[in-house]
Amino acid sequence: MANIKFTIDKEKLSTKLLQRIQEIASLPGVEELLVLPDIHLKKEGARMGYKGYIPSSFGSLSRDILYPQLSAVNINCGKSLIKTELSYSTETIDKLEKALLNFNKGLSKGIFSKLRRPLPNKYSLSRKEFYEVCLQGPAYLQSKFKQSVDNIFNVDSPQVANINKDIFDYFNDDWKNGHQYLRNNIGSFLQGNHFIEVQVADEIFDQEQASKWGVKEGQIFILYHMGQGGPSSVLNSEILNKIVYRSEFIGLNQGNKYYNIFRDTLKVLINYGLATRLTTFMLLQDVLNQITDLNYFSDHTHDFVKEIKKEDSIYFLYANNANLVKDDQPVVLSGLYNLKSYVGRGIPNNEILKLSDHGYGKATSNFSTTELQNKNQYTNHQVRKIALKNEINFSIFRHKESVSLKQSQAAEYVWTALEKNNILKKIFSLTPIINFRYTK
Repeated sequence: MANIKFTIDKEKLSTKLLQRIQEIASLPGVEELLVLPDIHLKKEGARMGYKGYIPSSFGSLSRDILYPQLSAVNINCGKSLIKTELSYSTETIDKLEKALLNFNKGLSKGIFSKLRRPLPNKYSLSRKEFYEVCLQGPAYLQSKFKQSVDNIFNVDSPQVANINKDIFDYFNDDWKNGHQYLRNNIGSFLQGNHFIEVQVADEIFDQEQASKWGVKEGQIFILYHMGQGGPSSVLNSEILNKIVYRSEFIGLNQGNKYYNIFRDTLKVLINYGLATRLTTFMLLQDVLNQITDLNYFSDHTHDFVKEIKKEDSIYFLYANNANLVKDDQPVVLSGLYNLKSYVGRGIPNNEILKLSDHGYGKATSNFSTTELQNKNQYTNHQVRKIALKNEINFSIFRHKESVSLKQSQAAEYVWTALEKNNILKKIFSLTPIINFRYTK
């Protein structure tokens, strides 16, 4: 039975959730589980396999056995935090809003994207380049576009030498052939719960650390949520039916023929996800270049599987809607479109399974959410929410509204647990100003 670390009182968890945790803990080779404050079960439609859906805000560690169903549905999903040189003013926010409306703008462009035939732009990939991105990750784009954003990714890009180039033979047609939707739309996947958000650093909790990071109160940041694809949307149906869409957990060891196929699939997805968010950064540079320079502050893949080699064993660290925490490095705890986000510093410790919640959205359902009480000088307590209908960024398809900022005790609940368990220390908070996304 695996060791289970609860960061909150397990009495707060439902019977169904506890049963699922115990079931995972009993799997052969699983050695540690981490239950984070925002833990919950997603809808059963969002799962790997019929019985294999895994809790969100949850981490696990297995030794020498790879469990496909412990991996997340969207293995490369994550958030990037971008620092600008701007300080808050109404005039500045108006300029940023106007500039953001040029992100992936156009009627015909949007229609073609909706039809999965996106028009090319300067960051579009040829098929050869698409394969190189899958094998090399952001390093390929950094070289091509002369970008230097080293050491900001919380999950390292797998090296091309460690990926079998025949892996594409096991993919579905879209990924095997490099569908133009994946090549031309890279960096602009704003469907579902993905977004771009302009935020302001409204409160500093640790001035010394914030100064080391070059953060000042009133400074403008951009947070975005981006990624595309998971094992179930990449592998062909034959393999999925063998190792993923099963009514029981499937453990793969080195003698299993699917072991390396699944390992390499995970590596390709991580590389593509990191490259996707780097491309978003470059797209934002283009639309904001007349207003400010952008600096890549941090990137957090919150759905991933990380390999750790220790002595003669390989450990697999699975994160499901959880950020990998690195010592003394920034980690984002994201709010909702009308709730504050926070940035913490990783507290040094020797644990292998070192993760934090990527947000506190589910916890808000257990706490009261009220109008923002603490008046500040930045937002007039309103968020400008801009929704683009069906990916079509054209004026008649846009919906814009002002939404009241809220506050929730859930944020303090999560932070108290993370600090008590020596995971993160709170450094500064970010209040949303403009939320930009696609809707159906």
